[in-house]
Amino acid sequence: MSVSRAKARSIIENFGIDDPVILRDHLEDLCFELGAAIVFQPMDGAEGRILINGDSAIITINSNEANSGRKRFSIGHELGHFVLHRKEVLEFNCDNSAMNEWFSTQRSAQREVEANEFSIELLIPRKLAAPMVAGEKPEFNLIELLSSTFSTSLFSAAIRYPDLTKEPVAVIFYSKKGGVKTPKRSKLFAEQNYWFHSGPVDKESLAFDVM
Repeated sequence: MSVSRAKARSIIENFGIDDPVILRDHLEDLCFELGAAIVFQPMDGAEGRILINGDSAIITINSNEANSGRKRFSIGHELGHFVLHRKEVLEFNCDNSAMNEWFSTQRSAQREVEANEFSIELLIPRKLAAPMVAGEKPEFNLIELLSSTFSTSLFSAAIRYPDLTKEPVAVIFYSKKGGVKTPKRSKLFAEQNYWFHSGPVDKESLAFDVM
């Protein structure tokens, strides 16, 4: 288990969070208890910002964001910086690309990966979410169930699902600019050692038609 995920799980355990409603209704209170105050205001070019001063911080979230689940992920992301990186960097300004960074190994971008992993573990805790999908065959309605139960975006729920299920599933990332990126895989899927095409999708392929 990564340090970022372990830190998030320890917070869930230390605060005795045993119901998704607690996370759904009291995320800002949890941040405050950890030393971070939340402020919402319009921002250009950033989804979240954090200013750190020792054991306290101010997290600013872009109030222009209409998706409440996305706002919650940004809160978790910035809290991740506070918990994980406050001895390294005192200020983070995180745009949309930072919130979608899951793969980079460069140190500066790796901090964003770690903050994302922390956020997803905090907002959709394994001990609460795994029983919801246990024994269920992979279906999109499970993603929707996770999203609605934990008040996250569908994207966050989709990213989280492979970590929770024992079924062999993978979430594939595709963009017109970057093509296919390394998928998020469940443990069983990863053990199968399947090969994935990366980069641009062949225009003559069925995959291109789907995209």
